[in-house]
Amino acid sequence: MAVLVRLLPTLKANLSEIAKREHRSLSQQVEFFLERCVEGIESNLGEESASPADQKNQSAIGAKKKKRTK
Repeated sequence: MAVLVRLLPTLKANLSEIAKREHRSLSQQVEFFLERCVEGIESNLGEESASPADQKNQSAIGAKKKKRTK
């Protein structure tokens, strides 16, 4: 799924530099950071308090990670 996001030029430049160092595209790097952020929030809240939709999204993220590591 594509999402249009507006970024400050300095933030885009910083993200691009990190992506280059990590051998990722800018899009892959942003997705990586977003996944980590969501995981951190969910771990702080606990999965028990997550809504069914959140649990479904977490399952999808987990499945995607497993696919990447193969």
